[in-house]
Amino acid sequence: MLLLSIGLGIWALGAEADAEEAAKQASDAEKAALAEAERANKEAERANKEAERAQNEAKRALSAQRVAGVRLALMGNDPVSADLILAEEEEPGASEGWIQLAVEAVARPALISILHGHEKWVTSASFSPDGRNVVTASWDGTARVWRADGSGEPVVLRGHEKDAEVVSASFSPDGCNVVTASKDGTARVWRADGSGEPVVLGGHESGVKSASFSPDGRSVVTASWDGTARVWRADGSGEPVVLRGHEKDAVVVSASFSPDGRSVVTASTDGTARVWRADGSGEPVVLRGHEKDAVVVSASFSPDGRSVVTASTDGTSRVWRADGSGKPVVLRGHEKDAEVVSASFSPDGRSVVTASSDGTSRVWRADGSGEAVVLRGHEKTVVSASFSPDGRRVVTASKDGTARVWRADGSGEPVVLRGHEGIRSCRRRSRRMGAASSPPPGTAPRACGEPTAPASRLSSAVTRAG
Repeated sequence: MLLLSIGLGIWALGAEADAEEAAKQASDAEKAALAEAERANKEAERANKEAERAQNEAKRALSAQRVAGVRLALMGNDPVSADLILAEEEEPGASEGWIQLAVEAVARPALISILHGHEKWVTSASFSPDGRNVVTASWDGTARVWRADGSGEPVVLRGHEKDAEVVSASFSPDGCNVVTASKDGTARVWRADGSGEPVVLGGHESGVKSASFSPDGRSVVTASWDGTARVWRADGSGEPVVLRGHEKDAVVVSASFSPDGRSVVTASTDGTARVWRADGSGEPVVLRGHEKDAVVVSASFSPDGRSVVTASTDGTSRVWRADGSGKPVVLRGHEKDAEVVSASFSPDGRSVVTASSDGTSRVWRADGSGEAVVLRGHEKTVVSASFSPDGRRVVTASKDGTARVWRADGSGEPVVLRGHEGIRSCRRRSRRMGAASSPPPGTAPRACGEPTAPASRLSSAVTRAG
Protein backbone atom coordinates (compact mmCIF):
# COMPACT_ATOMS: atom_id res chain seq x y z
CA MET A 1 0.00 0.00 0.00
CA LEU A 2 2.86 2.28 0.88
CA LEU A 3 4.55 1.55 -2.42
CA LEU A 4 1.33 2.36 -4.28
CA SER A 5 1.02 5.71 -2.53
CA ILE A 6 4.64 6.55 -3.31
CA GLY A 7 4.12 5.61 -6.97
CA LEU A 8 1.02 7.73 -7.27
CA GLY A 9 2.85 10.67 -5.75
CA ILE A 10 5.72 10.36 -8.18
CA TRP A 11 3.25 10.13 -11.10
CA ALA A 12 1.37 13.20 -9.89
CA LEU A 13 4.61 15.19 -9.65
CA GLY A 14 5.52 14.15 -13.18
CA ALA A 15 2.09 15.03 -14.53
CA GLU A 16 2.26 18.44 -12.87
CA ALA A 17 5.66 19.06 -14.42
CA ASP A 18 4.37 18.01 -17.82
CA ALA A 19 1.35 20.31 -17.43
CA GLU A 20 3.61 23.22 -16.47
CA GLU A 21 5.78 22.56 -19.50
CA ALA A 22 2.76 22.35 -21.79
CA ALA A 23 1.37 25.58 -20.36
CA LYS A 24 4.73 27.27 -20.86
CA GLN A 25 4.89 26.07 -24.45
CA ALA A 26 1.32 27.27 -25.06
CA SER A 27 2.16 30.65 -23.55
CA ASP A 28 5.27 30.92 -25.68
CA ALA A 29 3.26 29.98 -28.80
CA GLU A 30 0.60 32.57 -27.94
CA LYS A 31 3.26 35.25 -27.45
CA ALA A 32 4.87 34.28 -30.75
CA ALA A 33 1.49 34.38 -32.50
CA LEU A 34 0.70 37.79 -31.01
CA ALA A 35 4.10 39.09 -32.06
CA GLU A 36 3.60 37.73 -35.57
CA ALA A 37 0.11 39.25 -35.74
CA GLU A 38 1.50 42.60 -34.59
CA ARG A 39 4.22 42.43 -37.24
CA ALA A 40 1.59 41.54 -39.88
CA ASN A 41 -0.64 44.42 -38.75
CA LYS A 42 2.25 46.87 -38.95
CA GLU A 43 3.16 45.55 -42.38
CA ALA A 44 -0.46 45.88 -43.55
CA GLU A 45 -0.62 49.39 -42.10
CA ARG A 46 2.56 50.33 -43.95
CA ALA A 47 1.13 48.81 -47.16
CA ASN A 48 -2.16 50.71 -46.72
CA LYS A 49 -0.31 53.97 -46.14
CA GLU A 50 1.79 53.34 -49.21
CA ALA A 51 -1.31 52.56 -51.29
CA GLU A 52 -3.02 55.70 -49.96
CA ARG A 53 0.06 57.79 -50.81
CA ALA A 54 0.10 56.29 -54.31
CA GLN A 55 -3.62 56.93 -54.74
CA ASN A 56 -3.30 60.52 -53.57
CA GLU A 57 -0.32 61.01 -55.86
CA ALA A 58 -2.35 59.67 -58.79
CA LYS A 59 -5.24 62.00 -57.91
CA ARG A 60 -2.88 64.97 -57.74
CA ALA A 61 -1.38 64.03 -61.09
CA LEU A 62 -4.81 63.66 -62.68
CA SER A 63 -5.95 66.94 -61.16
CA ALA A 64 -2.83 68.68 -62.46
CA GLN A 65 -3.50 67.20 -65.89
CA ARG A 66 -7.07 68.51 -65.83
CA VAL A 67 -5.96 71.95 -64.70
CA ALA A 68 -3.44 72.04 -67.54
CA GLY A 69 -6.19 70.96 -69.96
CA VAL A 70 -8.47 73.76 -68.72
CA ARG A 71 -5.68 76.32 -69.15
CA LEU A 72 -5.05 75.14 -72.71
CA ALA A 73 -8.79 75.29 -73.48
CA LEU A 74 -9.04 78.84 -72.14
CA MET A 75 -5.92 79.87 -74.03
CA GLY A 76 -7.62 78.53 -77.15
CA ASN A 77 -10.80 80.51 -76.38
CA ASP A 78 -12.75 77.30 -75.83
CA PRO A 79 -14.76 77.78 -72.59
CA VAL A 80 -17.09 74.90 -73.52
CA SER A 81 -14.26 72.34 -73.35
CA ALA A 82 -12.96 74.05 -70.22
CA ASP A 83 -16.35 73.58 -68.56
CA LEU A 84 -16.39 69.90 -69.51
CA ILE A 85 -12.94 69.28 -67.98
CA LEU A 86 -13.73 71.27 -64.83
CA ALA A 87 -16.88 69.19 -64.30
CA GLU A 88 -14.77 66.00 -64.12
CA GLU A 89 -12.98 67.10 -60.92
CA GLU A 90 -14.30 65.14 -57.91
CA GLU A 91 -12.79 67.42 -55.22
CA PRO A 92 -12.64 70.88 -56.79
CA GLY A 93 -11.89 72.67 -53.54
CA ALA A 94 -8.79 70.54 -52.97
CA SER A 95 -7.38 71.07 -56.46
CA GLU A 96 -4.84 73.86 -56.70
CA GLY A 97 -5.97 76.52 -59.14
CA TRP A 98 -9.36 74.90 -59.82
CA ILE A 99 -11.49 77.65 -58.28
CA GLN A 100 -9.58 80.42 -60.06
CA LEU A 101 -9.91 78.62 -63.40
CA ALA A 102 -13.61 77.93 -62.80
CA VAL A 103 -14.22 81.62 -62.15
CA GLU A 104 -12.31 82.52 -65.31
CA ALA A 105 -14.25 79.97 -67.39
CA VAL A 106 -17.62 81.19 -66.12
CA ALA A 107 -16.62 84.83 -66.65
CA ARG A 108 -15.82 84.28 -70.30
CA PRO A 109 -18.71 84.72 -72.73
CA ALA A 110 -19.60 81.65 -74.74
CA LEU A 111 -18.73 81.22 -78.37
CA ILE A 112 -21.36 81.68 -81.01
CA SER A 113 -20.77 79.07 -83.71
CA ILE A 114 -22.62 79.13 -87.03
CA LEU A 115 -22.99 75.66 -88.51
CA HIS A 116 -24.24 75.63 -92.09
CA GLY A 117 -25.83 72.53 -93.51
CA HIS A 118 -29.50 71.58 -93.19
CA GLU A 119 -31.72 72.77 -96.02
CA LYS A 120 -35.05 72.69 -94.15
CA TRP A 121 -36.45 72.81 -90.65
CA VAL A 122 -34.59 70.97 -87.89
CA THR A 123 -36.84 68.71 -85.87
CA SER A 124 -34.64 67.79 -82.90
CA ALA A 125 -31.25 68.40 -81.28
CA SER A 126 -29.62 66.36 -78.51
CA PHE A 127 -26.20 65.86 -76.90
CA SER A 128 -23.93 62.85 -77.16
CA PRO A 129 -23.29 61.04 -73.85
CA ASP A 130 -19.94 62.82 -73.37
CA GLY A 131 -21.48 66.22 -74.15
CA ARG A 132 -18.99 66.98 -76.92
CA ASN A 133 -21.30 66.42 -79.89
CA VAL A 134 -24.84 67.29 -80.92
CA VAL A 135 -27.04 65.37 -83.35
CA THR A 136 -29.79 67.17 -85.26
CA ALA A 137 -32.65 65.83 -87.38
CA SER A 138 -34.26 67.73 -90.23
CA TRP A 139 -37.07 67.82 -92.74
CA ASP A 140 -34.37 67.82 -95.41
CA GLY A 141 -34.22 64.02 -94.95
CA THR A 142 -30.93 63.92 -93.04
CA ALA A 143 -29.52 63.79 -89.53
CA ARG A 144 -26.23 65.55 -88.82
CA VAL A 145 -23.61 65.08 -86.11
CA TRP A 146 -21.86 68.28 -85.03
CA ARG A 147 -19.22 69.22 -82.50
CA ALA A 148 -20.94 71.07 -79.67
CA ASP A 149 -18.36 73.87 -79.75
CA GLY A 150 -19.26 74.63 -83.37
CA SER A 151 -15.96 73.62 -84.95
CA GLY A 152 -15.49 71.42 -88.01
CA GLU A 153 -17.91 69.97 -90.54
CA PRO A 154 -20.90 67.84 -89.56
CA VAL A 155 -21.26 64.18 -90.49
CA VAL A 156 -24.35 63.87 -92.71
CA LEU A 157 -26.50 60.73 -92.27
CA ARG A 158 -28.56 60.37 -95.44
CA GLY A 159 -30.55 57.36 -96.65
CA HIS A 160 -34.21 57.50 -95.66
CA GLU A 161 -36.51 56.82 -98.61
CA LYS A 162 -36.97 59.68 -101.09
CA ASP A 163 -35.36 62.00 -98.56
CA ALA A 164 -38.41 61.64 -96.28
CA GLU A 165 -38.44 64.00 -93.31
CA VAL A 166 -36.32 62.87 -90.36
CA VAL A 167 -38.39 63.64 -87.27
CA SER A 168 -35.96 62.73 -84.47
CA ALA A 169 -32.38 61.63 -83.88
CA SER A 170 -30.52 60.57 -80.74
CA PHE A 171 -27.25 58.92 -79.71
CA SER A 172 -26.70 55.45 -78.29
CA PRO A 173 -25.40 55.30 -74.70
CA ASP A 174 -21.82 54.79 -75.89
CA GLY A 175 -22.08 57.62 -78.43
CA CYS A 176 -21.01 55.33 -81.29
CA ASN A 177 -24.42 55.10 -82.97
CA VAL A 178 -27.37 57.33 -83.84
CA VAL A 179 -30.99 56.27 -84.30
CA THR A 180 -33.30 58.29 -86.53
CA ALA A 181 -37.08 58.26 -86.98
CA SER A 182 -38.66 59.20 -90.30
CA LYS A 183 -41.95 59.75 -92.04
CA ASP A 184 -40.95 56.95 -94.43
CA GLY A 185 -42.20 54.53 -91.74
CA THR A 186 -38.77 53.38 -90.59
CA ALA A 187 -36.20 54.01 -87.90
CA ARG A 188 -32.55 53.59 -88.82
CA VAL A 189 -29.47 52.88 -86.73
CA TRP A 190 -26.32 54.56 -88.05
CA ARG A 191 -22.69 54.71 -87.00
CA ALA A 192 -22.16 58.21 -85.68
CA ASP A 193 -19.01 58.64 -87.76
CA GLY A 194 -20.99 58.02 -90.95
CA SER A 195 -19.26 54.77 -91.90
CA GLY A 196 -21.07 51.66 -93.16
CA GLU A 197 -24.74 51.17 -93.93
CA PRO A 198 -27.60 51.80 -91.48
CA VAL A 199 -29.75 49.06 -89.96
CA VAL A 200 -33.35 49.62 -91.08
CA LEU A 201 -36.16 48.96 -88.58
CA GLY A 202 -39.25 48.66 -90.77
CA GLY A 203 -42.72 47.47 -89.78
CA HIS A 204 -44.85 50.41 -88.70
CA GLU A 205 -47.96 51.05 -90.78
CA SER A 206 -47.33 54.79 -90.87
CA GLY A 207 -44.58 57.31 -90.21
CA VAL A 208 -42.29 56.95 -87.20
CA LYS A 209 -42.57 59.88 -84.82
CA SER A 210 -39.66 59.16 -82.45
CA ALA A 211 -36.92 56.61 -81.79
CA SER A 212 -34.49 56.15 -78.90
CA PHE A 213 -32.07 53.56 -77.53
CA SER A 214 -32.39 51.45 -74.41
CA PRO A 215 -29.83 52.13 -71.64
CA ASP A 216 -27.68 49.18 -72.75
CA GLY A 217 -27.88 50.22 -76.41
CA ARG A 218 -29.17 46.82 -77.52
CA SER A 219 -32.77 47.86 -78.15
CA VAL A 220 -34.65 50.74 -79.77
CA VAL A 221 -38.17 51.94 -79.00
CA THR A 222 -40.18 53.75 -81.66
CA ALA A 223 -43.45 55.71 -81.59
CA SER A 224 -45.66 56.01 -84.65
CA TRP A 225 -48.62 57.67 -86.26
CA ASP A 226 -50.09 54.15 -86.48
CA GLY A 227 -50.97 54.37 -82.75
CA THR A 228 -48.35 51.91 -81.50
CA ALA A 229 -44.92 51.89 -79.94
CA ARG A 230 -42.52 49.08 -80.84
CA VAL A 231 -39.44 47.67 -79.13
CA TRP A 232 -36.76 46.41 -81.56
CA ARG A 233 -33.35 44.84 -81.31
CA ALA A 234 -30.93 47.53 -82.43
CA ASP A 235 -29.18 45.12 -84.81
CA GLY A 236 -32.45 44.52 -86.67
CA SER A 237 -32.79 40.85 -85.76
CA GLY A 238 -36.02 39.24 -84.59
CA GLU A 239 -39.52 40.68 -84.47
CA PRO A 240 -40.45 43.81 -82.51
CA VAL A 241 -42.63 43.85 -79.39
CA VAL A 242 -45.77 45.86 -80.24
CA LEU A 243 -47.20 48.07 -77.47
CA ARG A 244 -50.80 48.73 -78.41
CA GLY A 245 -53.47 50.27 -76.17
CA HIS A 246 -53.81 54.01 -76.65
CA GLU A 247 -57.29 55.07 -77.69
CA LYS A 248 -58.49 54.43 -81.24
CA ASP A 249 -57.08 56.72 -83.91
CA ALA A 250 -54.63 58.25 -81.42
CA VAL A 251 -51.05 58.93 -82.48
CA VAL A 252 -48.20 57.84 -80.22
CA VAL A 253 -46.05 60.95 -80.23
CA SER A 254 -43.05 59.77 -78.22
CA ALA A 255 -41.65 56.69 -76.52
CA SER A 256 -38.60 56.18 -74.30
CA PHE A 257 -37.10 53.57 -71.98
CA SER A 258 -36.80 53.65 -68.22
CA PRO A 259 -33.23 53.76 -66.83
CA ASP A 260 -33.25 50.01 -66.17
CA GLY A 261 -34.62 49.26 -69.65
CA ARG A 262 -37.53 47.24 -68.28
CA SER A 263 -40.25 49.81 -68.94
CA VAL A 264 -41.32 52.19 -71.70
CA VAL A 265 -43.29 55.41 -71.35
CA THR A 266 -45.37 56.71 -74.26
CA ALA A 267 -47.10 60.04 -74.92
CA SER A 268 -50.20 60.28 -77.08
CA THR A 269 -52.72 62.53 -78.72
CA ASP A 270 -55.36 60.79 -76.57
CA GLY A 271 -54.23 63.07 -73.70
CA THR A 272 -52.44 60.38 -71.69
CA ALA A 273 -49.01 58.99 -71.03
CA ARG A 274 -48.70 55.27 -70.41
CA VAL A 275 -46.04 53.18 -68.70
CA TRP A 276 -45.56 49.71 -70.22
CA ARG A 277 -43.38 46.71 -69.54
CA ALA A 278 -40.85 46.64 -72.36
CA ASP A 279 -41.53 42.96 -73.01
CA GLY A 280 -45.20 43.74 -73.66
CA SER A 281 -46.56 41.79 -70.70
CA GLY A 282 -49.29 43.07 -68.36
CA GLU A 283 -51.37 46.22 -68.59
CA PRO A 284 -49.93 49.72 -68.82
CA VAL A 285 -50.18 52.34 -66.07
CA VAL A 286 -52.25 55.24 -67.42
CA LEU A 287 -51.19 58.76 -66.42
CA ARG A 288 -54.24 60.91 -67.01
CA GLY A 289 -54.78 64.48 -65.81
CA HIS A 290 -53.83 67.01 -68.45
CA GLU A 291 -56.71 69.26 -69.43
CA LYS A 292 -59.48 67.95 -71.66
CA ASP A 293 -58.68 67.70 -75.36
CA ALA A 294 -55.00 68.46 -74.69
CA VAL A 295 -52.31 66.38 -76.40
CA VAL A 296 -49.45 64.90 -74.39
CA VAL A 297 -46.52 65.73 -76.65
CA SER A 298 -43.67 64.06 -74.78
CA ALA A 299 -43.01 61.82 -71.79
CA SER A 300 -39.77 60.60 -70.24
CA PHE A 301 -38.51 58.95 -67.06
CA SER A 302 -36.47 60.48 -64.27
CA PRO A 303 -32.94 59.08 -63.84
CA ASP A 304 -34.08 56.83 -60.97
CA GLY A 305 -37.09 55.58 -62.94
CA ARG A 306 -39.55 56.51 -60.21
CA SER A 307 -41.05 59.55 -61.93
CA VAL A 308 -42.26 60.59 -65.37
CA VAL A 309 -42.38 64.12 -66.78
CA THR A 310 -44.90 65.02 -69.49
CA ALA A 311 -45.33 68.04 -71.75
CA SER A 312 -48.72 69.07 -73.06
CA THR A 313 -50.53 71.46 -75.35
CA ASP A 314 -52.46 72.62 -72.26
CA GLY A 315 -49.42 74.81 -71.47
CA THR A 316 -48.10 72.73 -68.58
CA SER A 317 -45.53 70.11 -67.79
CA ARG A 318 -46.34 67.57 -65.08
CA VAL A 319 -44.20 65.30 -62.92
CA TRP A 320 -45.90 62.00 -62.05
CA ARG A 321 -45.03 58.94 -60.03
CA ALA A 322 -44.33 56.22 -62.55
CA ASP A 323 -46.59 53.78 -60.71
CA GLY A 324 -49.54 56.17 -61.13
CA SER A 325 -50.01 56.87 -57.43
CA GLY A 326 -50.62 60.33 -55.99
CA LYS A 327 -51.16 63.60 -57.80
CA PRO A 328 -48.70 65.11 -60.29
CA VAL A 329 -46.62 68.24 -59.68
CA VAL A 330 -47.82 70.85 -62.18
CA LEU A 331 -45.14 73.12 -63.71
CA ARG A 332 -47.04 76.13 -64.99
CA GLY A 333 -45.57 79.45 -66.09
CA HIS A 334 -45.08 79.63 -69.84
CA GLU A 335 -46.93 82.52 -71.42
CA LYS A 336 -50.71 82.39 -71.77
CA ASP A 337 -52.02 80.10 -74.50
CA ALA A 338 -48.52 78.77 -75.19
CA GLU A 339 -48.04 75.03 -75.65
CA VAL A 340 -45.31 73.04 -73.91
CA VAL A 341 -43.87 70.78 -76.60
CA SER A 342 -41.12 68.92 -74.74
CA ALA A 343 -39.95 68.22 -71.19
CA SER A 344 -37.08 66.20 -69.77
CA PHE A 345 -35.22 65.68 -66.48
CA SER A 346 -31.71 66.77 -65.59
CA PRO A 347 -29.19 63.97 -64.96
CA ASP A 348 -29.64 64.27 -61.19
CA GLY A 349 -33.44 64.30 -61.49
CA ARG A 350 -33.79 67.52 -59.53
CA SER A 351 -34.65 69.77 -62.47
CA VAL A 352 -36.84 69.71 -65.56
CA VAL A 353 -36.31 71.65 -68.79
CA THR A 354 -39.27 72.53 -71.00
CA ALA A 355 -39.60 73.92 -74.53
CA SER A 356 -42.55 76.04 -75.57
CA SER A 357 -44.32 77.80 -78.40
CA ASP A 358 -43.77 81.06 -76.48
CA GLY A 359 -40.19 81.04 -77.81
CA THR A 360 -38.54 80.15 -74.52
CA SER A 361 -37.09 77.17 -72.73
CA ARG A 362 -37.41 77.04 -68.94
CA VAL A 363 -35.53 75.17 -66.24
CA TRP A 364 -37.69 74.19 -63.24
CA ARG A 365 -37.17 72.42 -59.96
CA ALA A 366 -38.83 69.04 -60.35
CA ASP A 367 -40.68 69.44 -57.04
CA GLY A 368 -42.33 72.63 -58.32
CA SER A 369 -40.66 74.95 -55.82
CA GLY A 370 -39.11 78.31 -56.68
CA GLU A 371 -39.10 80.22 -59.94
CA ALA A 372 -38.11 78.82 -63.32
CA VAL A 373 -34.94 79.98 -65.11
CA VAL A 374 -36.03 81.42 -68.46
CA LEU A 375 -33.77 80.80 -71.47
CA ARG A 376 -34.88 83.49 -73.87
CA GLY A 377 -33.37 84.33 -77.24
CA HIS A 378 -35.01 82.23 -79.95
CA GLU A 379 -37.17 84.18 -82.36
CA LYS A 380 -39.82 81.47 -82.81
CA THR A 381 -41.21 78.36 -81.12
CA VAL A 382 -38.69 76.27 -79.19
CA VAL A 383 -39.49 72.71 -80.18
CA SER A 384 -37.08 70.65 -78.06
CA ALA A 385 -34.84 71.08 -75.02
CA SER A 386 -32.61 68.67 -73.16
CA PHE A 387 -29.76 68.73 -70.63
CA SER A 388 -26.11 67.93 -71.27
CA PRO A 389 -24.76 64.84 -69.47
CA ASP A 390 -23.28 66.96 -66.67
CA GLY A 391 -26.52 68.93 -66.26
CA ARG A 392 -24.77 72.26 -66.65
CA ARG A 393 -25.97 73.03 -70.17
CA VAL A 394 -29.19 72.83 -72.18
CA VAL A 395 -29.50 72.36 -75.94
CA THR A 396 -32.61 73.73 -77.66
CA ALA A 397 -33.97 73.57 -81.20
CA SER A 398 -36.28 76.19 -82.65
CA LYS A 399 -38.39 77.04 -85.67
CA ASP A 400 -36.17 80.11 -86.11
CA GLY A 401 -33.69 77.79 -87.82
CA THR A 402 -31.16 77.46 -85.00
CA ALA A 403 -30.15 75.11 -82.23
CA ARG A 404 -28.60 76.74 -79.17
CA VAL A 405 -26.46 75.53 -76.28
CA TRP A 406 -27.14 77.40 -73.02
CA ARG A 407 -25.85 77.34 -69.47
CA ALA A 408 -28.64 75.81 -67.41
CA ASP A 409 -28.45 78.57 -64.80
CA GLY A 410 -29.24 81.16 -67.50
CA SER A 411 -25.88 82.93 -67.32
CA GLY A 412 -23.78 83.94 -70.31
CA GLU A 413 -24.59 83.77 -73.99
CA PRO A 414 -25.65 80.60 -75.85
CA VAL A 415 -23.70 78.79 -78.54
CA VAL A 416 -25.80 79.16 -81.69
CA LEU A 417 -25.89 76.38 -84.29
CA ARG A 418 -27.28 78.15 -87.34
CA GLY A 419 -27.96 77.20 -90.91
CA HIS A 420 -31.48 75.73 -91.00
CA GLU A 421 -34.44 77.33 -92.74
CA GLY A 422 -36.64 76.39 -89.80
CA ILE A 423 -36.89 73.98 -86.89
CA ARG A 424 -40.03 71.91 -86.61
CA SER A 425 -39.90 70.03 -83.32
CA CYS A 426 -37.33 69.38 -80.54
CA ARG A 427 -36.44 62.42 -81.69
CA ARG A 428 -40.59 41.18 -91.08
CA ARG A 429 -37.04 42.64 -90.18
CA SER A 430 -35.02 44.08 -93.01
CA ARG A 431 -31.79 45.83 -93.86
CA ARG A 432 -32.04 48.28 -96.69
CA MET A 433 -29.48 50.31 -98.44
CA GLY A 434 -28.82 53.80 -97.13
CA ALA A 435 -25.84 56.05 -97.36
CA ALA A 436 -23.99 58.38 -95.07
CA SER A 437 -22.16 61.27 -96.61
CA SER A 438 -18.48 60.74 -97.24
CA PRO A 439 -16.19 62.62 -94.87
CA PRO A 440 -14.57 65.63 -96.45
CA PRO A 441 -11.01 65.14 -97.69
CA GLY A 442 -8.15 65.98 -95.36
CA THR A 443 -10.01 65.14 -92.21
CA ALA A 444 -8.36 64.50 -88.88
CA PRO A 445 -8.65 61.11 -87.12
CA ARG A 446 -11.71 60.83 -84.91
CA ALA A 447 -12.90 58.71 -82.03
CA CYS A 448 -16.07 56.62 -81.89
CA GLY A 449 -19.13 58.84 -81.99
CA GLU A 450 -17.12 61.96 -82.83
CA PRO A 451 -18.01 63.86 -86.00
CA THR A 452 -15.56 64.48 -88.78
CA ALA A 453 -13.55 67.69 -88.57
CA PRO A 454 -11.16 69.14 -91.16
CA ALA A 455 -7.56 68.93 -90.00
CA SER A 456 -6.53 72.28 -91.41
CA ARG A 457 -9.49 74.62 -91.00
CA LEU A 458 -12.64 75.52 -89.12
CA SER A 459 -15.39 75.92 -91.69
CA SER A 460 -18.00 77.19 -89.27
CA ALA A 461 -18.06 80.88 -88.52
CA VAL A 462 -17.02 81.37 -84.91
CA THR A 463 -17.44 84.77 -83.31
CA ARG A 464 -17.13 86.07 -79.79
CA ALA A 465 -20.43 86.93 -78.15
CA GLY A 466 -20.94 90.41 -76.90
